[in-house]
Amino acid sequence: MEINVTKSHDHVVARLRGPLEISNVGLARERFVQILESGKDITLDFAGITEIDTAGIQMVLAVHADSLRQGKFCRFVHPVPEVMEPFRLLRLDGLFDQSIATT
Repeated sequence: MEINVTKSHDHVVARLRGPLEISNVGLARERFVQILESGKDITLDFAGITEIDTAGIQMVLAVHADSLRQGKFCRFVHPVPEVMEPFRLLRLDGLFDQSIATT
């Protein structure tokens, strides 16, 4: 999985690319901890995520919980249908900001 990060003041945008699954979730988690530490307003762009498994979903939930605990605003945007479907089935689709158009 590849993560491209851009920062402007306290706003950080992380564009994710590739699968988010058990084989890479540990490294992704470490990177997300760094991203959360680098700003107050975080956007995680899921447009490039090709697939997600339960480990990836758990990591997304952990990042969300960490951001709330730290008092940061973390937005998840642009999930592709293959990524959104498991969140929808788990009734967790509310984590994604649907007001932002899919790229």
